[in-house]
Amino acid sequence: MITRLQIVPCLFHTHWMERIDPLIVCEAILTVPDWARLGIATPDKAMRQKAAQEMAESVIRALTTQSDDDRCQLALPL
Repeated sequence: MITRLQIVPCLFHTHWMERIDPLIVCEAILTVPDWARLGIATPDKAMRQKAAQEMAESVIRALTTQSDDDRCQLALPL
């Protein structure tokens, strides 16, 4: 489980927002388990909280997974 303390340093990294491509975020959201995507809209508060936690963890995992690309290389549009 990812805790708030693990997320906060990443959010305040100086280049964090410059390096996130909306298409990558879109793909990350689509990797979230179906139950979490459905659970985020349920009337049950506890289920919404669990679903939101799972969704956040899945997106962060997808965004922080090392790829074969050099993470220091900026992605420039063609």
